[in-house]
Amino acid sequence: MKHQRLCRIARWVGGLLLLSGCASVPPTHYYTFQPVLGIEIKTTSPRYPSTIAIEAYEAESPYQQDRIVFRKSPYEVNFYEYHRWLRPPTELVTEQVHKLLGASGLFQRVHTYNFDSTPDYLLRGRILLFDQWYDDKNSSVQIGIHYQFLDFAQEQILWSDVIETTASIPTLNIVETVKGFESAVQENISQAFTSIDKVLAHKE
Repeated sequence: MKHQRLCRIARWVGGLLLLSGCASVPPTHYYTFQPVLGIEIKTTSPRYPSTIAIEAYEAESPYQQDRIVFRKSPYEVNFYEYHRWLRPPTELVTEQVHKLLGASGLFQRVHTYNFDSTPDYLLRGRILLFDQWYDDKNSSVQIGIHYQFLDFAQEQILWSDVIETTASIPTLNIVETVKGFESAVQENISQAFTSIDKVLAHKE
């Protein structure tokens, strides 16, 4: 009888400890890029009277999920446990490409690629780097994207390149880090558009 009472007390104490442990778990915070603001929407004739479709971007394995990656060396991949992307980087980058390309005035029509699409051109990409790097004093963001720009009808790659961009982070504050990601991503995409423009200008 005494043994049974001790067992019940032990289970009760264990339950309290479990509840106490659960109560102390920090909340998970989610982050995303702000809507693309301050970008002038081109209302004049497009530079190229063509349509372009954007294929959903792919990514290396660390960037296929919502956890934010940080590194202290090239050999170690770390994840923030309670700071996560609202959506995986593949979706964030694809959305940025779509919005920025639509506002660029380069093409007559920009749309999402599907198997029924017959665009003039196709743009696809793969995220190779999407990391925060830091030491005790400095922090930065590094973005690397492999782009492919294709003539859809000819199934010909007109341009392919890896573009890497960085952004310095003034503090280790996670919101400042997210802003750095956003800045580096937009700069990366902008450089890709400049290359595509040069390819088409030479083609015509």
